[in-house]
Amino acid sequence: GGQKQRILIIRELLKNPKLIIFDEGLGSLENDNKKYILETIRDYNPDITILNFTHDQYFKNISDNVIQIN
Repeated sequence: GGQKQRILIIRELLKNPKLIIFDEGLGSLENDNKKYILETIRDYNPDITILNFTHDQYFKNISDNVIQIN
């Protein structure tokens, strides 16, 4: 699962962006794969900012900063 999402992420990373915005962009992946993809993005481009809009509570544990809107 999530193959289309992974391809879209790779295509965007090839553009060397300073910011990536995910809107439930990793929602269909298992937690281990979510963490792996985010770590890989950071390894590839350590200066990138990642905004992740999600209802997935798992991301609170692996995010540097969390803003919760109720």
